[in-house]
Amino acid sequence: MFGNINDLHSDVQPIIWTAFKTGLRILDTLSLTQDCLVKLKGKYSLVTDIEKTYVKGHSIPIDDELAHMLVVLKEQSKLKSSQDNNPNGYIFVRYRVLEKENPITNTRLLNN
Repeated sequence: MFGNINDLHSDVQPIIWTAFKTGLRILDTLSLTQDCLVKLKGKYSLVTDIEKTYVKGHSIPIDDELAHMLVVLKEQSKLKSSQDNNPNGYIFVRYRVLEKENPITNTRLLNN
């Protein structure tokens, strides 16, 4: 898979890398928040909850390469996010807010 990772959409690549390097399930990876990255004594860790096993505040040591990638993604998330499209402060987020006033019609479904 990693031989073809560049063939994946650019939004998906960091999710795959993060899941691979941390051992997190995809749902737990997608649930990482802007405050999950911790640096203690010069070493980076991710602190997150593991949904399936109900572990709260699980700390996962990560390498500097992954940490720097997550810092960039975290900053992008902060710049592009709003309370409407990212109320929980996730790192991996889609920034397009769905239209709230207009219902989805058959025509819109067929044209998308």
